[in-house]
Amino acid sequence: MVSSSDIYMFLGITEENYFTITAGNDTLIIGYNAVAAKEVGIADGTYNGADLAAALETALDAAFSITSTVAYSSTTRKFTITAPGSNTFNYTHSGSDGGLTFGLNQDHAAAIIITSDIAAGAPTEIVDIFHDAVESFANSYCRRAFDSASYTREKYDGTGTRYLFLKNYPITALARITIGTANAIRIRNTSTYTKASVSVASTGLVLSKDGSTDSTLLFATYTTMTLLVAAINAIGSGWYAELEDSSYASFASSELIEKFGLSCIDSNDIDLKIPYEGAEYNFDVIANEGRIIFNRDLPTNSQCIFVDYTAGYSSSTIPDDLTLAIKVFVRNLYQKHNEETFGVNNFSLGDSSATLERVMPSEVRVILNRYKRRLV
Repeated sequence: MVSSSDIYMFLGITEENYFTITAGNDTLIIGYNAVAAKEVGIADGTYNGADLAAALETALDAAFSITSTVAYSSTTRKFTITAPGSNTFNYTHSGSDGGLTFGLNQDHAAAIIITSDIAAGAPTEIVDIFHDAVESFANSYCRRAFDSASYTREKYDGTGTRYLFLKNYPITALARITIGTANAIRIRNTSTYTKASVSVASTGLVLSKDGSTDSTLLFATYTTMTLLVAAINAIGSGWYAELEDSSYASFASSELIEKFGLSCIDSNDIDLKIPYEGAEYNFDVIANEGRIIFNRDLPTNSQCIFVDYTAGYSSSTIPDDLTLAIKVFVRNLYQKHNEETFGVNNFSLGDSSATLERVMPSEVRVILNRYKRRLV
């Protein structure tokens, strides 16, 4: 919905030169060997990680007349402060206004090496977590997926009216609507006094016998009904399949409708179905509402309508107020992270949907409510 770079820009976060030292975060309280702890001040300015490490090194050397080593890892985003020889540093967090800038959130007893407790630097990782959680929540809250995507054989109950409301919109392409099903493959297992079942998953056919998978036949490998039937018959172990109608021979095997755990033991015939091949053609599309209007009432059968379509927004078509809602919500969580989890490396969203529902800013709620999918 919203690019990471747009979120970073909205929050004023950049990867490079992220560390900004001001009068509010320019001091660390550090002791060296038996020398009393001192306020070690870092020159105000804007730094990348390596430059800030060098600035702290210079400040330590000047404060204690030593030659220390300070390094920054761009991988872990942590600072490592090393005293010369077998000497030691200690760190006092209380009063160190620059502690969190360097990833230090607790006291450190005398040690040759002091390493950041938490990641420092550009906080893109935590922002990305909030960003993903907010977009997922927005989709759930509004009962639709906003990013453009294609949906194949999405199933709907018949409404008994002329109207069908698709789960996602705006509709940008509609390839097919079919009503009803047709039997394509008949399958059975001739074994007796045992267990055998067939399942049609999204990627292939799964044949199970006696509690374990006998074979998995992928649609990508057996691309037509003819090839799939031949593969079933080649398994042995009592498996047998045939086409229900020769006209389905060249149909794509991926047309089979998902079913799970259909018992076919003792030569019990199971019919594997496809959407009815006669696609609908007389209907109107109200794209921005996801509404299809037919010229007749639809049946009332369960899961009898199948739709292939593309819906959602691209980066250039997503409404400005919707992107603003995402940005504001992410900023709100990021601010809560900084203010309410002071000195903590992570921020738990718990049950993210419930958590975000409670903390959603009112202005975000107003916007998202405008995009909620109606339930029919």
